[in-house]
Amino acid sequence: MDIDLLSILRESVYGDPRQYWSEHCSAEEQERICLRAKTIGLAPYLYRYLHDLLPEEYRNTFRQQYTSNSIRAIKYQKGLMELCRLFEENAIRYCVLKGGDFAFNYYPDPAMRYFCDLDIWFYPDDCKKVLEVLHNNGWKAPYLRTKQVDEHYHYTPHKKNGIVLEPHWSLSSFQGKDPQDLWQNYLVQDTVSQYRYHLKPEMKMVALCRHFASEEYRHMPLEKFLLDAAWILKKDNVDWEGVRAISNVFQFESCNDLLGSQTQFFQKEMIDAIAADPVGAEMFRDLFELQEKLPHNFSVLDKIQSNDKFSRLWFTAGFHSISSLAIRRKYKLPEKGAYFRLFCMTIFDLYCKSVSVFRALFLRDPARQKYNRLLKKIKTKS
Repeated sequence: MDIDLLSILRESVYGDPRQYWSEHCSAEEQERICLRAKTIGLAPYLYRYLHDLLPEEYRNTFRQQYTSNSIRAIKYQKGLMELCRLFEENAIRYCVLKGGDFAFNYYPDPAMRYFCDLDIWFYPDDCKKVLEVLHNNGWKAPYLRTKQVDEHYHYTPHKKNGIVLEPHWSLSSFQGKDPQDLWQNYLVQDTVSQYRYHLKPEMKMVALCRHFASEEYRHMPLEKFLLDAAWILKKDNVDWEGVRAISNVFQFESCNDLLGSQTQFFQKEMIDAIAADPVGAEMFRDLFELQEKLPHNFSVLDKIQSNDKFSRLWFTAGFHSISSLAIRRKYKLPEKGAYFRLFCMTIFDLYCKSVSVFRALFLRDPARQKYNRLLKKIKTKS
């Protein structure tokens, strides 16, 4: 993690990023900040604040990405509005999650927050109905799987007019939890639409932390996670004891310790309100330092060496990854037929995975082992 980039991002939320850039960042530091921002997808974010101050070699590239994001955001916002009308006309209860919620409801400019698709969570009793409504409205879902499985939380992505929708039957990172219970206890009805719901601020913060915790806290860059949290906290009043209580109910790692560990990003008043345990916060800081020594891509090898190996969900996810549906989707085979090609690609996929299994059995990365031990301490503390 680049401390200089983190400082600029902090100033973009709480201060004056242009003044900080001009007065505190040398030409060398500016170059490094731009490179890191480009690498992790924050070029449009920086361009929004520093468009005329950026080094010349980055200015055009960042402008193009910002413009592209702006056009895409307009398209997705229109698509989201049409979907909301469709759900309300058909009396379907729904909740917009993650990027589609953050970009349009929290960030100053939706072009600053790129997202891949629209994640929308549906009330348990409306899930079957919504798949029919989407199909009748022209949404296409190749390899559609309607069965709800424990190791996942959404149906096959649906596409229409260049918009991608992920219909959720549960909340991301809450696999195995009762969706009915989550709806009843952690969502509130919109003040305008009787069918639209929102996560309570405390649950939204927990859900954000749990999504970030995916792939053992390597699902997304820390900087992007902190920006999401900061912009949410600028708008919503969060009861931090409520956040702690939700983490305890579901036996998650402490969200308070995770966010409270970032003393270089959040203001002191926020850190005090979060009230993290000093020992837990320090463990998270050590964890993120260790990440710098690990490969950036979370690979099959990492999954085999993960802390949850041999758990029920670990086995279930492994078997699903070699199911006929998963193989057809992965290698773009027809939805039906082509059984010989399906057989060949299954054998090929098993061979590739077996190589990773063999490497995991005989290769021991000291940094990875230390990372695993620290993860266990954090989870045990919870």
